[in-house]
Amino acid sequence: MRVNLIACFAVFVMVAALTGCQTNEQKVITPVVTEPTANEPAATAPTENGVIRVFSADEVDAGGTVDVKLYINLDPGQTYYIVDEAVPADFTVTGNKANKDNHIKLVEIQNAKSNVYEYSIQAPEEPGTYTFGGEYALEGMDKPVQIMGAAKITVR
Repeated sequence: MRVNLIACFAVFVMVAALTGCQTNEQKVITPVVTEPTANEPAATAPTENGVIRVFSADEVDAGGTVDVKLYINLDPGQTYYIVDEAVPADFTVTGNKANKDNHIKLVEIQNAKSNVYEYSIQAPEEPGTYTFGGEYALEGMDKPVQIMGAAKITVR
């Protein structure tokens, strides 16, 4: 029982660290969840353990839309994760899936399984290269690490 309590406390501490303990300002996020499919190309369906970001395009016209997938790949036995996806402030996350700081926060605290979270963004009117950020923590990790995969989108 004590081990489970310690594990629950560790999850709470990670959630607090990733969210900045500002739960009164967070929105409930209900992203589209799909199972990874066997027929997706390896380049878009990463299999390494962790959280990997994939864009539908790495270049977009001003005001254009890009789809984003976050592949959450768990090893057997990992039952929880926390993700804090940081979208550049100039982009608009469609469907109100981000808080006022353009962060998408995903938390699964029990019986988690590998999933794909999808959302869309609208590019700003200002051309340039924009960098996404964010971090995640999976069961068994001592501290959060950076989301892997694509991180830059160029607006033309």
